[in-house]
Amino acid sequence: MMPTASNRPGCIVFVFLDGVGIGPAAGNPLAEATMPFLDAMLDGVRPTAEHPLLVTDRAAAFPVDACLGVAGRPQSATGQAALLTGRNVPGALGEHYGPKPNAGVRRVLDRGTVFSTLIEAGVPVASANAYPPGFFSGIRSGRRLLSAIPYALTTAGLPLHDVDAYMAEQAISGTITGRDWHHHAALRGVPVREPAMAGRIVGALTERARFVFYEHWVTDILGHRQTLRQAADHFTLVDSFLEGLSGSLDASSTLVIVGSDHGNVEEAGHGRHTRNPALGLMWGKGFAEHAKRINSLTDFRPLIEGLLTTPS
Repeated sequence: MMPTASNRPGCIVFVFLDGVGIGPAAGNPLAEATMPFLDAMLDGVRPTAEHPLLVTDRAAAFPVDACLGVAGRPQSATGQAALLTGRNVPGALGEHYGPKPNAGVRRVLDRGTVFSTLIEAGVPVASANAYPPGFFSGIRSGRRLLSAIPYALTTAGLPLHDVDAYMAEQAISGTITGRDWHHHAALRGVPVREPAMAGRIVGALTERARFVFYEHWVTDILGHRQTLRQAADHFTLVDSFLEGLSGSLDASSTLVIVGSDHGNVEEAGHGRHTRNPALGLMWGKGFAEHAKRINSLTDFRPLIEGLLTTPS
């Protein structure tokens, strides 16, 4: 279905949650967490293997194929690259690869992503992530490699925000609150954001950008740690963030997309990536129709570009 004036959003906010799949409810922190906002949006039913597709009058939850016909467990570099480029990156490479992009993944990203296409079309784009000083020093020294999303941002000509942007409320920490930054002496004066406030900061970026992208990686870390209770508590924090974000937006003109690159945290018992479908969520302008167009990681880019670049 091509976008029409009646279902085309004026702006899109994409919240990327690393390592969140749709798996069985048992031992699943997404099923066990206290999440009042998500429950209100999905009529109290959680997206699990027992209920992988949910559509209410407020939101949709849906499974997203992250395997893309390739054997093995999906990985972050190829999964994120597939989401950003709309190409079957693991299929082209013959394997799932990660966590950081290798030369083959970088070559695919260099051919263009949703960020570069939107910028070339004149659509204002904003990254909602800020990075601490140690991130930049690690990149400069060569000790740290850029993961797929910041690599794609930089190749599209977008800046990677620093602490100054965080202080100016132009970006938030990848952990949502920034509380982890206080482990470093030089950052102890940086304010911790309550999750709902962090969501409102991200939402405010739609005042100057039509596509806002936020990357959150803690969910994948918690999956690897096999900490069911800690992961469930963290989903409560994510829920508060999403509520703050949603409350700051005009639902009549904004589409919110929540997506992931592969499963992991939904199976708390083993600490490995899974072959479960990745989690997809949508609400806002035209969500019910737009959600129908997402079946795999490769479907996000054409949907977003079609909605934001197709003439009225």
